[in-house]
Amino acid sequence: MSIQPVPPPPPLADSRLLRWFTDVRTALSLEPVRPLALTGNWLPASAPLRPPGYWRQNGLVHLHGAVTDTVGNGLIATLPVGFRPAASARFTVSAGGQLARVEVDSQGQVKTLSGQAGEWVLDGILFRIGG
Repeated sequence: MSIQPVPPPPPLADSRLLRWFTDVRTALSLEPVRPLALTGNWLPASAPLRPPGYWRQNGLVHLHGAVTDTVGNGLIATLPVGFRPAASARFTVSAGGQLARVEVDSQGQVKTLSGQAGEWVLDGILFRIGG
């Protein structure tokens, strides 16, 4: 079995970046990134930030990307069954250039607890899948 080199990523502002990231994950036999279905006034943040997404790996759910909203509070999205924690988990994220709090509850709701309007970065949200 020969290992194929991974090509370098396209520029961050290029729409091909998500496709490249997905291709690399496939080449490494990782589960594909699923787009996060946003609710209310939440929208994907603009480039160079990644669009919001999630995936499973070894019993853990990873969130990444960034979202934006003019209000900056409320329900961002709901994760499907199989991607939810057993109990609520809280995370510190960057929102509008300041620290903010996000909660992922056992119903899969990803929601803001504190923070202000602007770009909310979901990178680093990681939790164990509930039973």
